[in-house]
Amino acid sequence: DSLPSFVILDLKLPDGSSLTVLPELKQKWPAAKVILLTGYGTVEVAEEAYKVEPELFMQSKPFDPETLRALVELALAGNSPPQTAAG
Repeated sequence: DSLPSFVILDLKLPDGSSLTVLPELKQKWPAAKVILLTGYGTVEVAEEAYKVEPELFMQSKPFDPETLRALVELALAGNSPPQTAAG
């Protein structure tokens, strides 16, 4: 039974927000890096997300697939999230 190295979540889920799922996810897989995709990249959303997961990688939508690939590579390499990804 292998554990995920990273998880990609969309902020808006059909039944709510991924911010409600994030604490449970981090409890189950604490080492997994999280990439949060959002079309609603406000400062308030970012602040709330970073309270739950300080090492969160955020990416606004729409995005270039190469940008997502770069974020995954950063996460897997153990690097800190870039501060300019949200927005």
